[in-house]
Amino acid sequence: MINWKITFRLLAFPILWMSIVQLIFAALSAFLFKDNVSVSFLLPASIMLFTASVILLKTQNVDSSLANFRDALIYATATWVIAGFLGAIPIILVTKVSFTDGMFESISALTTTGATILSGLDDMPRTFLLYRQFLQWMGGLGIVIFVVAILPMLNIGGMKLLKAETPGPIKDEKLSPRIANTAHYLWSVYLSITVLCTVSYYFAGMTFYDALAHALTTVSTGGFSTHDASMWFYKSHLILWVANLFMIAGAINFALHFRVVHKRALGSYYADEETRYFIYIITTLAVLSGVILYSHDTYSSFLSH
Repeated sequence: MINWKITFRLLAFPILWMSIVQLIFAALSAFLFKDNVSVSFLLPASIMLFTASVILLKTQNVDSSLANFRDALIYATATWVIAGFLGAIPIILVTKVSFTDGMFESISALTTTGATILSGLDDMPRTFLLYRQFLQWMGGLGIVIFVVAILPMLNIGGMKLLKAETPGPIKDEKLSPRIANTAHYLWSVYLSITVLCTVSYYFAGMTFYDALAHALTTVSTGGFSTHDASMWFYKSHLILWVANLFMIAGAINFALHFRVVHKRALGSYYADEETRYFIYIITTLAVLSGVILYSHDTYSSFLSH
């Protein structure tokens, strides 16, 4: 049986998280970018914060430790729906698109699909554009953020959900005896790659704002951009090479990244069958695409592809 009271209490946490995210972007709009969209984030964030607080207060006597694996699965599934809906509200308020289009943009971001219905990005508020990029980055590790916050306390379904939601299987090897620590390690890898990507973009010629914004969607392998021209806005092949490198890094098993750094063994990448064949496939396709483009005189240099 599903314990709906426990599930209802658990769902207060993604609502609370989305309110915190939007409060941060309201502050960025008001004090940093000053682009007059703070209300579009502050209003829904306030309602979410109030709603989450009421739910937690009304369910404070509910014993979450009684939750079972089915409750955890319902919670995980509903979290995506709730996050998608709540994430769409600022998109709708800022861009004035329809509810359907706003939901499409939000779900596309959170699932790192990368499809968009928006155009004229170059003229949109910087706060909104960064928020859109952040949604995609947040979706890059998916439900893990909620696993860290909730499920370890309940000792239910944590590892199974972690396996299901983490890019690349983490096999049956735990990075730590504690599932919460395992999730923290994965997030530390994700964050570290994002920082390295941001720095690389910056030194390749992007502004710091664009470097950060594009790093968020490169590492998550989502592809959103702050410009209609996307990565070719800067007309730099060096930037495209940086994007290629970090998209590959973002697509490889994060647990493997952690083990390579922890054990200082680069050979672990080649030893891992999944990663080895992944590299074989993308290298083969890249070379074939390059040969075809070069043979048609699309580019003057093979390395420019």
